[in-house]
Amino acid sequence: MLYIDFETRSYCDLTASGSWRYAQDPTTEILCMAYAFSDTEPKLVIGSELPDIVALHIDMGGIVEAHNAMFERALWESICVKKYGWPEIKPEQWRCSAALCARWGVPRDLKTAPMALGLQENKDTEGRAIMLQLSKPRKTKGGLAYVEDDTKLKKLYDYCLQDVRTERAISHHFTQVFGL
Repeated sequence: MLYIDFETRSYCDLTASGSWRYAQDPTTEILCMAYAFSDTEPKLVIGSELPDIVALHIDMGGIVEAHNAMFERALWESICVKKYGWPEIKPEQWRCSAALCARWGVPRDLKTAPMALGLQENKDTEGRAIMLQLSKPRKTKGGLAYVEDDTKLKKLYDYCLQDVRTERAISHHFTQVFGL
């Protein structure tokens, strides 16, 4: 199993437009992707170079899981495949840990679900605040501009890695309890 999470920025409002419109907007950029296999420590992809091991997993039909996977799927198809030349992921390869939560009556959001399940891995709330600062342009005297801050960007990368750890812990919980 491959677990992934993207962090992005865009002039497009995600909540107003939805995942697919957001992913297709020409201003949408992927800042990073965190990924992990099974119990390995998550790693980052910054830029358009996909690690060979990830491409091989996808090419061999391996499962790719994300929390609220439709967002990652939209980004993968609209940016990673079309702009970066990454391999396509077939619909049957996708799995969503938020959907697993919904199926078993657990809150769907990545902040509440691990608490409801009593997991040790949790969402990084400080990192989330930084993600929100970096993902949307701010009004400046010269118009709209993104916050550019290397320290905050490093914290965003850590936040993305923690999201993968947290979604993986949720998935492992359901696998252990229900044998999924």
